[in-house]
Amino acid sequence: MAKYRVTSALNSFQLASIIFMLICASDVFALANQERKQAQKQKLIFSTSSHPAVTKLYQPLIVATYAQLNIELEFVNINEERSLRLLNAGEIDGDVIRTEAVLEAASDFIPVYMLGDAKVYLVCQINIECTHSTLQEKHRILGTVAGSMYYKKYLAGTQIGRMKYTNYDLLRESFKQKRIDALIQVINNQYPVATIPDNANSMLLGNIHGYHLLHKKHAPLAKQVQAALELLSEEKKHLEILTANPAVINEPRETVKQPKITPPRKYQEHLRLRQSTR
Repeated sequence: MAKYRVTSALNSFQLASIIFMLICASDVFALANQERKQAQKQKLIFSTSSHPAVTKLYQPLIVATYAQLNIELEFVNINEERSLRLLNAGEIDGDVIRTEAVLEAASDFIPVYMLGDAKVYLVCQINIECTHSTLQEKHRILGTVAGSMYYKKYLAGTQIGRMKYTNYDLLRESFKQKRIDALIQVINNQYPVATIPDNANSMLLGNIHGYHLLHKKHAPLAKQVQAALELLSEEKKHLEILTANPAVINEPRETVKQPKITPPRKYQEHLRLRQSTR
């Protein structure tokens, strides 16, 4: 009887040991599997900007798009000119959104998808008449965000003085404090959170379009990103992101829709030529 009890106890101990080892092995396997998946996850570095339409609308959309492709993103906040230099050098993988001004500047990146468009305004202090002649007044000071390329075509040949700022918040605050006579204001058509100040004059300069960019080394990825962006934009209509905009938060949800954007013919031709060379 005593021998039976000892044998039974040994069997119970052995069984417990086996179960414990199986649990440990399972944990080790799960950890190894998790590490393997993490190692397989690709990570890209994108440049971005401080414009509210970018930080509140387009950047979250880009994050959600690449998450569907199991790709992590890291962002660096730099201006358009520096972004272009780093893209051409292959030091960053892409850009959240930049204007068509960069498309003519280099050929080392791919305009993957047109995310939206915006209106560009010249905004002047209330005591200054806002016209094209204002841009020829040498004694005036115009504030712009440093390194932005989109407005250069509107300011070519003008004589107004320039004051450059590192971001849009500083630019608007300087105008509010009347340290500058005028500024360039960009109002996004999909996220119109920026507005013309009530106590200011303004003039529409033109329209710009924004494109998500990838370095050409990621050409095989571009079509997947384009398809994911189209699907995500169609399914969500940007509603979840747009509710962060106080201007639309109280509107019926069905009225807040992503408008259909037709890419300019120049962009379509540009993209066709880029793709035909690959």
